[in-house]
Amino acid sequence: MKTGLYLVSMVVVGLGVAMAVTNPSQASYEEYAAQQLSAYLRDNTCANAGELLKNGCNQLLNENQSEIKELISANTQRQNYGIVSFYQTNLSVGQLLPSFLDNLVPSYHFKTVGIFNNFQILEAKKQ
Repeated sequence: MKTGLYLVSMVVVGLGVAMAVTNPSQASYEEYAAQQLSAYLRDNTCANAGELLKNGCNQLLNENQSEIKELISANTQRQNYGIVSFYQTNLSVGQLLPSFLDNLVPSYHFKTVGIFNNFQILEAKKQ
């Protein structure tokens, strides 16, 4: 009986250590989120921009990855529990527009969990 309890305890401790070591960082999340946002914009915005604007749109995304990461960083809150992290990101293109246009463009809210060096989007809402 004691051996079984000892074995279970060791597995739980080992799992906890593995989770702590592989808890993704804020920088890793920003990289992940920038890739996800860029892919979404490429597929849903640039692809629908017409042939004349499509290449320019894709180029704009490729050349501005650091700005996209900064936008994500400035609008993300991380809750770090040591073995797992939760990220809440609120993105609004409207904040980049003149104030009289900001209500014309939707904003988005994302909840993401980071665990074992991976991310999973839990919720994505258009607001």
